[in-house]
Amino acid sequence: MRCGGGARLFAPRVISLVAAAVGRSPLRRVSGDVVTAGLNSSRVWFGPVPGSP
Repeated sequence: MRCGGGARLFAPRVISLVAAAVGRSPLRRVSGDVVTAGLNSSRVWFGPVPGSP
């Protein structure tokens, strides 16, 4: 449960970074890739969740 709370606190930062990147990008097609990169980077920050298979 502790990791979930941390994820909730970190999520707004990821969303704001994604929004900023999309706003600066001239190509709207890239937005999907930006979101994917944001989600992947959050996994890198948090690492594997203890107790998960």
